[in-house]
Amino acid sequence: FLVRQKSDLILLQETFLTEELREVVDKEWVGTTLHSFGSAHSRGVTILIKKNVTVQTSLIHSSSDGRLIIVKVDAGDIKLLLINVYAPTEKKSKDGFYKYVHNCIQNTENIDSHKLIIGGDFNCINNASLDTVGCKSVYKRPKEFVNLIEKHSLADIWRKMHREVKQFTYRNKYLKMASRIDFWLVQNSLTDFVQQTNIKPVSMCPDHCAITIVINISDVSKGPSYWKLNNSLLQNEAYKKGFRNVIQNVKLEYKFDNSSQYKWDMCKLKMKFKLKFNEVM
Repeated sequence: FLVRQKSDLILLQETFLTEELREVVDKEWVGTTLHSFGSAHSRGVTILIKKNVTVQTSLIHSSSDGRLIIVKVDAGDIKLLLINVYAPTEKKSKDGFYKYVHNCIQNTENIDSHKLIIGGDFNCINNASLDTVGCKSVYKRPKEFVNLIEKHSLADIWRKMHREVKQFTYRNKYLKMASRIDFWLVQNSLTDFVQQTNIKPVSMCPDHCAITIVINISDVSKGPSYWKLNNSLLQNEAYKKGFRNVIQNVKLEYKFDNSSQYKWDMCKLKMKFKLKFNEVM
């Protein structure tokens, strides 16, 4: 199934893979395999890289509990820090896990020269009103998860590209609950280069869906662009009044979302739309 997807990189969680089975998996996959081993009944994360992908990879960290892999990916002009996570389900363990992820990132050499992408099963949600049915309290965002997003300027790219869509990645038909706990977190400087991201069912995994992402690396390699404010707008009373209104509306609309970064991104998006159609007032 994975070979048929023809993806350059694949992140797997809950593989139930042990050291004894590594040789079997490595023989079946033609390309690079990177593992963090769990047990035959729990945990385990793996990154698969297709054989003909012209990138250099180096394993930075593989946790001993089968929950985290961090890999540097050198694709020429662009350097990525690719992270595969399988967060714990227990509420009391989640904060410690996300703090651990943050510390691992901070301790990575030359981290400032790499763009960050985190994918996996986060076992928490980003938006209480859109990302879950029947289990809001179970998947409430841990404080350290919010800190991770804000400190590293990360965006939930699926939500960014599907603003009001209610679609889930995990279902438990017996408990009548569904949630979007699997997603990609992409550094804000990379979001403009993401062409698409989708949720798709996987026949061999009935309770979880796959999350795909397509990034145009060739555009990123042209070098970062920058945003510049037209300072004259700060003297425009209509503009200032319009932005104040946008900020207040976003605060009300997303009052249950604790991410300051997400609210700020929404402010910029809504103000950009108003300016485009001359609707500042």
